[in-house]
Amino acid sequence: MLVSPPRRSWSALLAAVLCLPLVSCNHYHKSDIPLPDVRAVGQVTIDFGATKRRWIGRLPSPPVDDWTTYAHDEFRTAYEPQDVGIERDTLVKLKEAWHVRLPGPVKASPLVAGGSAYFATRTGTVVALVAKTGTHRWSATIARGEDIGMTPTLADGKIFVGTQGGTFAALDASSGKMLWKIVLPGVMRGEPVVEHGEVIEGQAGGDQPECVRGGVNAFDERTGATKWTWNVSERTDDGGGVWSPITYDGRRLIFGTGNTCHHVALAADALISLTPGGVPQWTYTSTDSRNDEDLGGATQLYGNVAIITSKDGTILAVDARTGRRLARRRLPLTVVGFGGIGAPSTDGTTLVVTGGSSDSPEVPHVTGTLVGLDRKLDVKWKLRTPFPMWGYVAIADGLGFTTFAKHLVALDPGTGKVLWSAPLSTNSYASPTVVPSGLYAVDLAGDAYAFRE
Repeated sequence: MLVSPPRRSWSALLAAVLCLPLVSCNHYHKSDIPLPDVRAVGQVTIDFGATKRRWIGRLPSPPVDDWTTYAHDEFRTAYEPQDVGIERDTLVKLKEAWHVRLPGPVKASPLVAGGSAYFATRTGTVVALVAKTGTHRWSATIARGEDIGMTPTLADGKIFVGTQGGTFAALDASSGKMLWKIVLPGVMRGEPVVEHGEVIEGQAGGDQPECVRGGVNAFDERTGATKWTWNVSERTDDGGGVWSPITYDGRRLIFGTGNTCHHVALAADALISLTPGGVPQWTYTSTDSRNDEDLGGATQLYGNVAIITSKDGTILAVDARTGRRLARRRLPLTVVGFGGIGAPSTDGTTLVVTGGSSDSPEVPHVTGTLVGLDRKLDVKWKLRTPFPMWGYVAIADGLGFTTFAKHLVALDPGTGKVLWSAPLSTNSYASPTVVPSGLYAVDLAGDAYAFRE
């Protein structure tokens, strides 16, 4: 990302834009802009138990592998509600079951379901392995040489995946056969929602020099035809992208947006809620949209509270029904590059947030951070690593699993204490996946791993 223009005052922002046509003025909520030194704004108590209650009466029997999208589900909980058979007292028995080199480095997290483990590489290839053994099932090239930066989504027997080159495709999950493929301007980076015959996907690429207009597109799940489009900005050449996963609770689509290039847009650098049909419900603007401070992480929903982290190192809580801000906290994250682009996750008592990275040669040494927060979003603990952290902490059986300092680790979400670790070939951009058949991970060298007790 490029360095943003200087901040402008909120009064100047209002003078420039009184109302974005695609957003209802009656449901627009502004933050206290700018927020250069704010440590805590507002008060909120989060009901972390909502994550577990959501699964009551809905768990399969016997347990099955069901990690089918970024952060497990369309609520983006990063929480496996089933018993995965990994106990705190027996972590020492967790051993590598297989280790496979994939045809290229990997940023996407693994999907594991139906006896297969799916991986997407930065060379434009999706690979399916037998989850039990690591044996190759099939490989499919989406667009040769195009980086797949998003985690694919598995739904209705299809794999949906996009590339940094603007390609978006559907594959048959059992064979890898290409079902349809489209190419759009910009970047397909965030993870989609698949509901009611539609694939709802974000479109990004809004930074200089391209300044591609981004937004959200709904594609026909069967053919790839566009059903509807929502744009971040009314301008066609001023950027404004959707880099983050889309969260869906059956009533609303919630997601963060990125910056514009030159002009103010109230739906950029914002948290957005749309109906499942793409009609705007509310917008919460975080900052002057020309600042490169995207709300690029995944939104978590706890009852009627939506939580998201931002590249500027803050965590934001808003009322999911109205977009009204409830609380905002500056977190102890490294904010050069990306302060927080993962998904918050919880074990029911503590919210765990990751952040901190930079691709800039001017900042060669940037630490990553793990932070544990209580129900009021106050810091309980923090861990730092000399390596960037981009992903989330996967939660299962009261344990947290993540990649940390070139290792796959299991930790206590309540205290941050590392309880178990295994070395990786190098650092990892992707987050691990934990399901009843085991623990799966992948690193930036393209090495895929499975661990079991």
